Amino acid sequence: MKKLSSILVVLFALAFNEASAQSSLDSQLRNFPIADYLNKPIDTLIAHLPAGYDTSFDIGSSGNINRGATLQINYPNYEFWVYIHITDAQYITVQKELLTPAATAWPLALLRKEKVGSITIYTGAYEIINEADIY
Repeated sequence: MKKLSSILVVLFALAFNEASAQSSLDSQLRNFPIADYLNKPIDTLIAHLPAGYDTSFDIGSSGNINRGATLQINYPNYEFWVYIHITDAQYITVQKELLTPAATAWPLALLRKEKVGSITIYTGAYEIINEADIY
C-alpha cells in the first residue's frame, strides 16, 4: 500500500509539473511582445521566442503564392504554433512555379533573413492568442 501511495504521489507531481509548464508557455506566448519584431529579420524573432519549439520549420505560402513565403514554427504536439508572413522580399523570389515545393522555392536560410510583416500565434484549438502586423 505504501508503494502504491508513493507511485501515485510521483505521478501526480509529474502531471502537475507538465500542466504548469504548459500554462507557463501559454502565458509566455500570450504576452510575447511580437510587435517589437515587426519589420525585423525572422532570425531575430526566432532567437527570442520561448524555448521548446520544434526546429524543423514548415515553409509554405498563404493562399496566394504571389504573396510570398510563410514560416510556421510549431511547439510539441502542435499545442501552439507561430505563423509568420514576410514584408517585401529581399532574399527570396516571391513568385514561384505552381509545382515547385515551397521549401525548394524559398530556402530556409534565405527566408530567415527576410523581414517580418505579420505574426500570429495560435493554440492547438486554432485560437489566436497573440498577433501583430504592419499591413
